[in-house]
Amino acid sequence: MKITRNEQLANDLVQEAMLIIWQKAPLYDLDKGSAQTWIFTLVRNRCFDILRKLKRQPEGISADDIYAETEHELSVDPEQEQSNLIQIDQIRQYFSQLPAAQQEVVEYVFMKDLTHQEAAQQLEIPLGTLKSRLRLALNKLRDFIGVEE
Repeated sequence: MKITRNEQLANDLVQEAMLIIWQKAPLYDLDKGSAQTWIFTLVRNRCFDILRKLKRQPEGISADDIYAETEHELSVDPEQEQSNLIQIDQIRQYFSQLPAAQQEVVEYVFMKDLTHQEAAQQLEIPLGTLKSRLRLALNKLRDFIGVEE
């Protein structure tokens, strides 16, 4: 656990270590050192092998991240849905009150999910101009909504 910093991984390692010790027992040579040292070395090396392997692999996405666990999570409360629709409509109204240049910047950064640099390049404007327009737009939207920083 000290090396892995993950209880589940440590448990898996212990399980695997027992298997490795069993499989490699005929290779143990009493003249080269104590059994305890040999076992510790096997386990430590296997641990480092697994940690290296995990570092190379991208972090996986679990099915729970993609699929809802229960039908309850899929069901939508009609009152909540109506409230969400009203809020979305209100946000659209506020958004439409922004100057066209600010609307465009908000759209590229938040709706198209571009970085500031990418949005500036596509809009063919300097990065500083994009950031200024974005800051002004967000401040105006905060004022419309009535949110204080």
